[in-house]
Amino acid sequence: MANDAKLGLVLGVALVVVIGLVNFRGEPAGARVPTEQVRAITKAPPTPQAHIASR
Repeated sequence: MANDAKLGLVLGVALVVVIGLVNFRGEPAGARVPTEQVRAITKAPPTPQAHIASR
């Protein structure tokens, strides 16, 4: 195998690995929302009695 081909193979594999790491790494720790905030933001589902009483 020629030296140019070896260099191209190494650079190509390195490029694919770098792109994979950038795209598929886990989200940063600062981007996660604590569970308490998620609970405070989401609404509780309506109770069955409230649904029946509104008819």
